Amino acid sequence: MLADPEVDVVYIALHNSAHRPWVQRALAAGKHVLCEKPLGLSAAEVDAMADCARENGRLLVEAAWNLWHPRTRAAERILAARALGAVRHVVARFDGASPPVGDYRRDAGLGGGALYDVGCYAVAAVLAAYGWKEPVAAQVHARTWPGGATSW
Repeated sequence: MLADPEVDVVYIALHNSAHRPWVQRALAAGKHVLCEKPLGLSAAEVDAMADCARENGRLLVEAAWNLWHPRTRAAERILAARALGAVRHVVARFDGASPPVGDYRRDAGLGGGALYDVGCYAVAAVLAAYGWKEPVAAQVHARTWPGGATSW
């Protein structure tokens, strides 16, 4: 697929620890890349992928649907306009079913974990509420559910 001149864009939907090498291979092959979240497992990985995209003149986008959703954009506009007043405190929470035992999302060796999988939604909501500026203070709570699933 990477050698096929008819393919312009590649979607990387592998386990998290495989994102960086496959993103870089696709970019080096001249493909634009849409990569499932998280783009990388560290800032250094993301920087390396962004550098590779620049070097190859290709677009690299993280597939984080919430950032592109019209409701998210509308909420950001409302908050930025201070239509509700100044943002002073934000509580964000994500609840949902835990991945089944054996799923890569539970395997730290493959880049799994609650923060990479669903915690990013709560973090993005808080950052968006503050205009993507660092909050003055942050507090995080974790709760382990029966069966070992952790909720952040």
